[in-house]
Amino acid sequence: MKKLMFISLLVIPFCKAAQGGHTWNEVVKSIPDYRVAKSLNLDNKGIIAIPELINYPFLEALFLSNNQLETLHDLIFFYKLKRLYLDHNKLSEIPGTLRLDKLEELYLSNNKFKYIDPNIFKQFPRLKLLDVRNNPLSPENIIQLQEAAKAAGAKLLINMSSKI
Repeated sequence: MKKLMFISLLVIPFCKAAQGGHTWNEVVKSIPDYRVAKSLNLDNKGIIAIPELINYPFLEALFLSNNQLETLHDLIFFYKLKRLYLDHNKLSEIPGTLRLDKLEELYLSNNKFKYIDPNIFKQFPRLKLLDVRNNPLSPENIIQLQEAAKAAGAKLLINMSSKI
């Protein structure tokens, strides 16, 4: 049995118009044994969109921090994903259709969220940590999220200086 590995793409820049013209899938498929990766680091790559994604049956952590993401597409091929790092992007919503049943930690700080549905803890039933610091959330939404986190037994990372 192959040992699960951590893959970091620190030397492969990627964006929609990458210099080499490679797609996300071409870049990732060029890595030996990418399908058995336990963690994939795509931080600081200038990624502006997540195209159709290939199957990552063992992936537990996906790092997409410090990119230019504005939307999230279907991530259903991440069956075992437990930690998703999306901080420092341009996200403003979590699609209600997004289902990551094993997700335990979701990092959304420093994005453009004005509202986060408190049902996020029902959408991701195993969610134990939600980081929404430095988003322009309303005080009402902050209270809703605090109550929902408490009811779910989850930790909510939030700052009270959110702008209305």
